[in-house]
Amino acid sequence: GGHSSLQANGGRIVATEGNGYFLRYFDEATLGAKGLTVESDYDVTIDQSFADQDGASGVLTLTGAGTKKLSGTASSESLLVAAGGTVEFTASARHASALVVTNGAAVTLPAEVAAVGMLKGLSLGDSTGFGQLNLVSGTELVVNGDTEIALAKIAYTGELARGTKNTIRVRGTVSNASRNAWTSNTMLVSPLAEGDAASFTVRTDNSDTLLEVEIVENDNVIRVEEDTMVEEPAPYGAGATLSTIVGANATLDLNGHDVTISSGYATPTAQVTITNS
Repeated sequence: GGHSSLQANGGRIVATEGNGYFLRYFDEATLGAKGLTVESDYDVTIDQSFADQDGASGVLTLTGAGTKKLSGTASSESLLVAAGGTVEFTASARHASALVVTNGAAVTLPAEVAAVGMLKGLSLGDSTGFGQLNLVSGTELVVNGDTEIALAKIAYTGELARGTKNTIRVRGTVSNASRNAWTSNTMLVSPLAEGDAASFTVRTDNSDTLLEVEIVENDNVIRVEEDTMVEEPAPYGAGATLSTIVGANATLDLNGHDVTISSGYATPTAQVTITNS
């Protein structure tokens, strides 16, 4: 048989329908600094491994509203960018790359992938919107490189009872701005029991930085489910500190009470009204 190769330095591949075998079977696929963009509004599987072109830092960018499932087992492109929809790693997928999650995209990392430390860096969110990680509770995500946090959402499957703590272990630098963004701007979007909330903290463990999410008791949490409206008569004193989680097409009205929102998440179609007393 012959030898097949894919070489990309600025190209784009667009899916026109769902496909479980969308991109595969090349003996080699190499990426240049301008990279390859795969765009799909459909669910597709990319069963191809990628590498950098000689002397270049290759980039693989995944866009579109669909789910892009990665199952290549030996990818080593320098940069993997999730810029739309959902990017889902299979349990056997390996991309030894720095991961950027932006433009409202979400990346799903199963336990088998998160724990092996394949990521050479991590960036969550920027001026274009949130970046979301979908993780398995009880599995530590290891990042062997620098990590930047701007606007992040975190979702967990599995146990999230009060006292549960999950960690992203960073074996690289985390700037002060990223530390502050983790503790003040990051949102847990998984459902919690009534009276529970997520506490985001940063600490060091020898030379590693630990970005931690712990489920704690917090009665000053207002949750508004999708497509509902909550008008709080607010049994909170003046200047009370609240956390808010507001779903799509939902409205929260704090009814003339002077409160402080310490942290909160609202989808773009949600409304949060605060009227000072």
